[in-house]
Amino acid sequence: MKTMQKVLLLYIAFTEEESYRKYIRELFESLEHLNYTSYVISETEQDPKIYSRTGVEEFLADGVVVLYNMKKDGRRENAIEILKLRSSSHKKGMTPYKLTKKGITILEN
Repeated sequence: MKTMQKVLLLYIAFTEEESYRKYIRELFESLEHLNYTSYVISETEQDPKIYSRTGVEEFLADGVVVLYNMKKDGRRENAIEILKLRSSSHKKGMTPYKLTKKGITILEN
């Protein structure tokens, strides 16, 4: 699997949002040309309206996966949600998970 560093670092390098959007579009087009699958992993607000800095990243990506750390009854709980997974069916909504030494374990509802 090929990976790419945080897009946030790229965002900071641009002084104009339009230039950044154009660069990101060209980047995703290049990844598609190379037959790469692209996922957006980004830091967001607690209750985001968009899941990336400008919204263009999630539009262009093949997949968008959101990891939540929610406070419920005074305790923190983790949940995962697949917002987008191009060319694949997936469960809609949040699903609890836990982090283990072996990785992410999806818990049954």
